[in-house]
Amino acid sequence: MNLHEILKQITPPDGDARREAQRRWDACAKPLGSLGLLETAICDIAALTGSADVQLLPRAVLVLCADNGVVRQGVTQTDSAVTAAVALCPWTWGSGTFPAARASSTAVPATAPGT
Repeated sequence: MNLHEILKQITPPDGDARREAQRRWDACAKPLGSLGLLETAICDIAALTGSADVQLLPRAVLVLCADNGVVRQGVTQTDSAVTAAVALCPWTWGSGTFPAARASSTAVPATAPGT
């Protein structure tokens, strides 16, 4: 197959798939357009693949926490132990992050920035 034959196989974006993907975003319980570029990217993928059933695999969510120096500056009511506790929370059942990630086959890799 030559380049000309390959290029002839490229079809224009599917407007129906784009509109269906946008309709699905708009049906979510969130302010319209609030996820910005993520919504646009998913709608673009839907249009280019011809299907609103977009699945990006594998998936991962990164949970990053920091006190941004506020403890050292003395402008917070808590010490860095609170930041550490919050950073551990996504890996417990006390947070919605880990159960939601598990239910959607999404990895939650351990991260330790700044250590």
